[in-house]
Amino acid sequence: MNKALGLANGHFLIFMGADDVFYDDKVLKKVGTQIRDKSCIYYGRVQKKNSGCVSRGKVKNALDLCRENICHQSIFYPIDIYKCHDYKLKYKIYADFVYNQELYSKYYKKFIYMDLIISIFNENGISGLHNDKAFEKDRCEIARKLFGFWLGGILWLGLR
Repeated sequence: MNKALGLANGHFLIFMGADDVFYDDKVLKKVGTQIRDKSCIYYGRVQKKNSGCVSRGKVKNALDLCRENICHQSIFYPIDIYKCHDYKLKYKIYADFVYNQELYSKYYKKFIYMDLIISIFNENGISGLHNDKAFEKDRCEIARKLFGFWLGGILWLGLR
């Protein structure tokens, strides 16, 4: 993903996995009509391929995001942001989770929710079937560092 960040040159970037697909052939047109500010991070929902479940909607606050990631298959990152931030290679599976938390800690007012299903992804892929041990070990510390002691503590209590 870091290599793609360095090579990308469009106004917005979305990461799709090998077996991810856009929800329908009109989704990019729908997204295009909602983008108003080229410095904002636009996101929607995803549908799981096998179960048909749809991810939750709007992120209400930092705790909400720390509990459940926004799937990268539903986020359109603007060039002003994706050219200035890298994914942490320490996290082999949940690097996008950390990336989104880092961005939210700096740009939370720039996260714009679109009430659209953006893509369909296979929940039987590596991130759906395996945990990222490094992330799970560091999860509360990441939240504490980015959002303060209280949030790290709430997460720690909730994860026990």
